[in-house]
Amino acid sequence: MDWADSINRVIDYVEEDLTRRPDEADIARIAACPCALFQAVFAQAAGMTLGEYVRRRRLTMAAYELKNTDARVIDIAARYGYESPDAFRVAFRRIHGATPTQARRGGVPLKFCCRLRFEIRIVGVEQMEYTLEHRGPFTVAGIRRTTPYGGGTWAVVKADGSNERMRALSGRFFDLGLCFGFGADCSNDYMCALEWEGEAEGFDTYSYPASDWITFSAQGRITENTLGRLWQRINEEFFPQSRYVKCGHRHLPTMEQYVEWDEARDYCRVKVMVPVDEKREDEKSMDCGGGAPPPLHTAQATKAPGRYVFLRGRGAAQERKATSQPFATTAERCARTQRSAASNPIAERRRFKG
Repeated sequence: MDWADSINRVIDYVEEDLTRRPDEADIARIAACPCALFQAVFAQAAGMTLGEYVRRRRLTMAAYELKNTDARVIDIAARYGYESPDAFRVAFRRIHGATPTQARRGGVPLKFCCRLRFEIRIVGVEQMEYTLEHRGPFTVAGIRRTTPYGGGTWAVVKADGSNERMRALSGRFFDLGLCFGFGADCSNDYMCALEWEGEAEGFDTYSYPASDWITFSAQGRITENTLGRLWQRINEEFFPQSRYVKCGHRHLPTMEQYVEWDEARDYCRVKVMVPVDEKREDEKSMDCGGGAPPPLHTAQATKAPGRYVFLRGRGAAQERKATSQPFATTAERCARTQRSAASNPIAERRRFKG
């Protein structure tokens, strides 16, 4: 039995009767380890102590009973382990932002703390292919804007005719997307562009210095978020284990290339191009929890152009996660939205990258 199973069995025991005080001896027996050790592991995995989880779940159920039964507040308080109505009122208000009496009257928002369940997620089983090359300086031309949501500049170039003007000038539509970053409010500094030499009157330009670049490719259905899933694997699987740092120490913007994007056939072929530097020693330590980085199971990467196959670790890595993340902060929700939203510049859908 692994730790995920142990935690789930203890949660089952707790959830059987939330009015019961969990017994340390029962927890130790179910988890097959000392209770103190289990609580330490639970806190690291869940981001809260077992006692805090129980308290939040009890107050969630108490709120339900207040709204759906005629039980007295004092009886609900006693049922969920509070020795006095005052103690119950203070704890209830801390979680829900309202008193039990206000909650019963209605018209106030209440928080719901979900039951946790832990699982093991196997990542890195599928191989990733990438190309490493050194490129000299080059320039792109297009339209750069900061919009309230990711990739909103695509809507701008379609609405103001910039895409057509670029086609008249160069014979091509914009096929590159440069992401300069996100603001604290999730606004996106983004540029729709194509590689360009010479004058580009009426367009913004950006010049890249000589850099090492890693290019990733993917093809598949647009509706299956092919581009978004590629970004997820790049950020969660490749860079944490490789010897490169994304965007380099000069914080250069990444590029996406829409080689083919056909909504009628629900098909896309895309590339993600990332300027990189080799990691410094302190960055290697941070990526791997203070130790040396795991070996990269590939052909030895060099600065000459070439194609390599990337596999994440021998036997694949195991990552434990809680399938429910209660009480997430606004920043955490924003970050998750950026990582998971579908990527579709042609349809002007909101597009975020991690």
